[in-house]
Amino acid sequence: MKKIKILCSILCISFLFGCGNNENTSTNISTNQTTSSTTIEGDVITIEEALQIGANAGEQGTTQSYCVKGKILNIDNSTFGNMTIKDETGELFIYGVLSKDGTKKYGELDDKPVAGDEVTLSGRLKVYKGKVEMEMLYY
Repeated sequence: MKKIKILCSILCISFLFGCGNNENTSTNISTNQTTSSTTIEGDVITIEEALQIGANAGEQGTTQSYCVKGKILNIDNSTFGNMTIKDETGELFIYGVLSKDGTKKYGELDDKPVAGDEVTLSGRLKVYKGKVEMEMLYY
């Protein structure tokens, strides 16, 4: 099982961030380069917490991004990387996955996470068609 950190949300190129409250070391899965960065915001929250925050935000969604960690249950769209992840508190639908630098969609990644992999994702939460999801933003 691979442990992969990727972004499924982009605020803008200068505001990409990792998850946690200290310095992060992560591997960019599109280039396989290891980098260190200081986190701008957000500890990892449980999926249960993400579902509550997203439900409270409603269809408008959150203005802040949140970090969640879970095991991929399935990939629904191999081009954009729509997937469902699960932790011990629940399941969350992820609408789209980008490389950490935001330049590649899931289908373009060299080392794609697959069902069974553990991933840490960052994105905005919202309600879409009655269900909370973490969304990909376009820039």
